[in-house]
Amino acid sequence: MIKRILKTKLRVYLYKSIGEAANFESAFNWAYTSPIWEWKLRVLCLSNSVDYPILKNEYQKKIVDLGKASELWKFFHK
Repeated sequence: MIKRILKTKLRVYLYKSIGEAANFESAFNWAYTSPIWEWKLRVLCLSNSVDYPILKNEYQKKIVDLGKASELWKFFHK
């Protein structure tokens, strides 16, 4: 029940951290499925794994590399 209440707070915190990414929902679900006490570290891993593509136009969005975020998570979690 508490996790449902804090879901919006996690969404806002993640948006402030990585901004508007093309795969924001998959990154959010990756962080949300973990226990609450791991959310901050997972958001840190996501924010450090953002890839900025070469912008061909101004509407192209950045991408969060979930593989790189998982590798960072395994490194920090040990």
